[in-house]
Order: sequence, then structure tokens, then C-alpha cells
Amino acid sequence: MVQKKVLVIGNMNNNGFPLVRYLRDKGFDAHLYCLRNEPEHFGPSNDTFSEDFRPYVKKIAWSNFPSDYFHVKKHDIKSLLKGFDYIIGSGASPAYLNRINRSLDIYFPYGSDLHYLPFNVDKRGWKKRIKSYFLSKSQKKGIERSRYLFMQYSNDEFEGVMKKLDFKGERVATNLPFIYAPEFNKDNLKNIIPHSEFYKMFSKVRNSTDYMVFYHSRHVWRVDKASFQYKGTDYLIRAFARFVQDVNPNAKMVMFEYGEDAEASKEMVNDLGITENVVWVPKMSRKEIMLGLSISDVSVAEIGHPWVTYGSIVEAKAMGVPLIMNRNDQELAKLYDEPYPVYNAENEDDVYDGLVHYYKHPEEAKKDGEACRKWFDKYVVEQPLSIYIEKINNG
Repeated sequence: MVQKKVLVIGNMNNNGFPLVRYLRDKGFDAHLYCLRNEPEHFGPSNDTFSEDFRPYVKKIAWSNFPSDYFHVKKHDIKSLLKGFDYIIGSGASPAYLNRINRSLDIYFPYGSDLHYLPFNVDKRGWKKRIKSYFLSKSQKKGIERSRYLFMQYSNDEFEGVMKKLDFKGERVATNLPFIYAPEFNKDNLKNIIPHSEFYKMFSKVRNSTDYMVFYHSRHVWRVDKASFQYKGTDYLIRAFARFVQDVNPNAKMVMFEYGEDAEASKEMVNDLGITENVVWVPKMSRKEIMLGLSISDVSVAEIGHPWVTYGSIVEAKAMGVPLIMNRNDQELAKLYDEPYPVYNAENEDDVYDGLVHYYKHPEEAKKDGEACRKWFDKYVVEQPLSIYIEKINNG
């Protein structure tokens, strides 16, 4: 059988790189193009301790910016796509392919590339207005002409975007296999730990406590609680302070200097008298976060709004760490045949109860963490990957 050459365009949120690595494991000649506007911390080197990816990863001049869209020539687009049998993309890739009258085989949006870019026209001056108009128009048409849209169902607000599109292809409700688990499985940890910049720091926290809590979502809580931006970080901090006072004064919580309210969170930590119990670490790459999770007792995710699945909880599941989160069980039942275990929390009292529960029942914490890992293997890796492979093989 001839090896198919597959191109994945876009790596926002580290979405594309793991898919390429899995496809290469399955025998495909898969390559990744990273877009110019993607933040540096979403680069492949932040997702692996190896340098083996260099031959099949390339950064290109495409971006979500209207000026870049106009600077890139059609013949350059054709040249970059030459030789690939199957093209999978996110970001502004639908717009660029549409310029040369070519369709994406699979479009997998990460968010604003679907709900914002196809409908945004910059009103700051006529040149910007014209450029953004043509980019948004091409993005919309490029999405509509894609053969497949790979996107899990989420919430009503996001689903409303689909009504604005004349999408005639097939929508496939599935996730991306967006964490490359083989690198971070327990058997391989000993091989990557020596290359870590932060593992010694995490290990120091681990050795100083009998209960290590891990929170790596953004600090966003001084906004309207009705806003989807609200993460409920304040609930966690107050609940943890109560836990330290009532249950375990030796508990430690790792928090990241990440999000517009991180400094306000530091003030709250100080005001609540738990400065010695909270360890602040800098924003860092996923590969380092995974190592911190690997030695934690519990991970706390977003409490502000109910969700089904997203990056920080998937990372915890991949490492077999029990979760406290605000989960939308109604949506979960629609999307999956079986749930994953969590301590469901939507306010400060719930978070406090969850911290107490997993502290007092370590065997249940271990059991729940392992069940989460198995759920991750099945529903985040195996099932989505099999769907991608099926579509690629069928042309």
C-alpha cells in the first residue's frame, strides 16, 4: 500500500502536532505547518522533550492577519501544498486554500477561526476594512467548501455560529487526539525527566507535603460571573484556604502566573493567610505541566461554568490525576457512551468538599485517576484517531 502524504496546517493550542505524531506512528508520511500568528508557547518544542520533529514541521508565512493574507502569493500557496494527498487544517487555512480554489479535506476549528474570523471586518480605515473583508469572506467560503468539519458539539452559543454558514460537507462530532500520550506515560517518564527545566521544582513541592493540589487554568475571576471567561478561580482559593485551616495545614497548591487576574489571586492568597501553602510557578509549556501533574494528588479545573472537556482536564486525565471541576453531565451523556469520574463542583463549598473527599479517600482518588486515564485513551485518542485514519484512507 502506497504511503499517503498528509499535511496538517495549524497548531494553535498544540492541536496539530500530536495528531501528526500519531499519524506518523500509524505509517502516514504526515507533516505539520505552523502558522505565523500562533503564540510561541504553542510551538512543537513546547510539547515534546525530543528534537525528532524538526524534519516534518515547518513554520510558514500564513496567519489570521489580513495583511499576511494579501502578501502571500497564489503560486506560493500552491507550492507549499504540492505533493500532499490529504490536507487537514485549522486557523486561517480555509481562506488560503480557497484562494487557489482548493478545499480542505478536514477542517478542525479551535475557536475564533470559526466564530470570529469569517465574520469580522476591521472598521479602522478603508485599507484595513478591505483587507479584512476579503480575508473573512474567503475564510467563510473556505469553511463552507471543506469536505468534513471535525468539531464536537459544545454549547448553544457556539452552535449558533453554524447557522451563519452554508456548510454542505459532513460534520463529524469528535475530538482531536491533542495530547501525544506515549511520551508522557509512566514507563517513559524516567527518560524525559532529566531534560525537564521545572521537574525539580515540582518534586520539591511534592516532597514538602502529603497533599499536592494542581491548578493550571487561567486566573480569570474579576469579571461578570455570567461571562464565559469566568473561571471561578476565587472559589478555589477560598475553598483551599478553608481546607488548610480545617483539615490539613501542610497542604500545598501549585498555581501558575497565568491570566489577567493572577496578581489579584496572589493578593487573595496573602489576605487569606495561605502564602506558605501556595507555590507560584511561571507560565510554562505543556511538556513541563504534564510532569507536574504526574506527581500531584488532585487537579482542579474550571469551576465558573459547566463544560464537558477541554485542555487542562484532558491533560490531567492523560496523567491519571483525579479531577475537581464543573462538568456538564447533561451534555456529557449526549456525547459519550460512558462518563469519566470527577468530583463535580460549581461553587466554593463544592470545591472544599472535593478537596476533603480526595484527601480522606486516597484509594478512591487513585481509582478515579486511573479511570480518567482509561477514558482519555479511549475517547480522546483511540476513537478520534480511528476516525481521522478512516477518512484519510478513504480519500
